[in-house]
Amino acid sequence: MERPKMSPLLIVAIVLVLGVAGIFSAVAVPSLEKARTSGNEASAKGSLLAIVSGQHVYSAACAGGGFAVTLEDLAKPATADGTPFINPDLAANGVIKSGYRLSLTRSAAAGTVDGVSPTRSWSQIE
Repeated sequence: MERPKMSPLLIVAIVLVLGVAGIFSAVAVPSLEKARTSGNEASAKGSLLAIVSGQHVYSAACAGGGFAVTLEDLAKPATADGTPFINPDLAANGVIKSGYRLSLTRSAAAGTVDGVSPTRSWSQIE
């Protein structure tokens, strides 16, 4: 049985289709990367907002106007129902979430006293 020969026109058409597909993928990949980066940034912002919200509730509920020094402090439940101030996935300093390392550190400013000073500091590390 003889194998049918490919016509030169068919080979050119296949090469052309592959070239067009390559151009489309070259255009689409940067857009997909930008969308992924944007999603990671939005997730990191949401995590920071959750930490700030947890700090405010912590300050009002059990710190007498002060703020938590670490994320571990915010992860401890203070209410009778055992609900922590932040989600468990943010419960440790240095946690990596969506490509960002989240930490909560004590202020190094002069006169800062734990549990009393409203000065807070977090650092976001890539």
